[in-house]
Amino acid sequence: MKKVRYEGSLPEVELLLTGKRFKKGNEVVVSEEEYNALKNHKDFKLVKPKKEGAK
Repeated sequence: MKKVRYEGSLPEVELLLTGKRFKKGNEVVVSEEEYNALKNHKDFKLVKPKKEGAK
């Protein structure tokens, strides 16, 4: 399970690859294919999973 967060200038964008919509600031779970398409895009930030048991 991988998550990305849209941090661009528009309030909402749509990924043409799958039609999935991303609202600014919201974390969205994406597939491996979507993740690979977005990982080098400047407007998308990768969300690292929180470690279990960390305080």
